[in-house]
Amino acid sequence: MAPNRSRLKDNVSYLEILISSFLKHEANLNNLIVKLGEIVEKLSEFVEEIRKDEDAPKGSRKNLVFIKIENNIPLKERRKIQEILNR
Repeated sequence: MAPNRSRLKDNVSYLEILISSFLKHEANLNNLIVKLGEIVEKLSEFVEEIRKDEDAPKGSRKNLVFIKIENNIPLKERRKIQEILNR
């Protein structure tokens, strides 16, 4: 009977480790779901802003421009580029 008890004890230990792993996994998934929910909310707000901007008259629209400027361009030229983009 000793081998059966040992085997049962091993099975219980395995199940405890498995349950512990599942609980940690569940907690991680819950954290990811919360973060994903926050991202969805922010994206929804962003899309709403874009739609409002699309409905606005063309002169009042806000434009978001990303531009890569090399560091070797003189500061005066960078400012000219910025002024042109702000028009």
